[in-house]
Amino acid sequence: NESHGIAVGAYGHIYRTLDGGESWNTHLGSIENSSRYHLNSIDQTREGVLFIAAESGVVFRSDDNGDSWETLETPYTGSFFGVVGGSEGKDILAFGLRGNIFRSSDQGSTWESVDSGTSRTLNSGFSTEAGEVAIVGNEGAVLYSDDGGRSFSEHIRASRHSYVGVAIVPDGGLVLVGERGALKTDSRGRDLLL
Repeated sequence: NESHGIAVGAYGHIYRTLDGGESWNTHLGSIENSSRYHLNSIDQTREGVLFIAAESGVVFRSDDNGDSWETLETPYTGSFFGVVGGSEGKDILAFGLRGNIFRSSDQGSTWESVDSGTSRTLNSGFSTEAGEVAIVGNEGAVLYSDDGGRSFSEHIRASRHSYVGVAIVPDGGLVLVGERGALKTDSRGRDLLL
């Protein structure tokens, strides 16, 4: 919210602000991460449960606004680079190396693999309450779902630039952020004709 925020990063670093970013305090003791896995992404479900994507298939969950964290088991041993809440209250998607996407509809208690249609590394995602999910990655990968992340269509952009950020905009398009800055596309990642 406007005052409370959490930032995560390399070697298990986690910081919190309670004053809108005026000051930040380390929060390392709140998470059991003796291997000092990189914490690559943080997001929350529609019900407000926080999730962190980490290395070695590790996902952390907090039910108390980040005061404490639980380590979740997933059926994956590679790195997760992103995590994004789905359209339903308990839905969460975790994604990363080699196009791997895993979806949970019960706040991370169980996970199922989702066919991404790609073997490219996936870096960032965005979802809407309407069930749209966009995930972007290396070598021009843009994935789109209109069913809450149960299935995806893939578009490989001709430039083959890698993307590290994506947002779904209200008019139905995407904003991709990557090697060459930001650009707007249609919902499938194709260039818009202006």
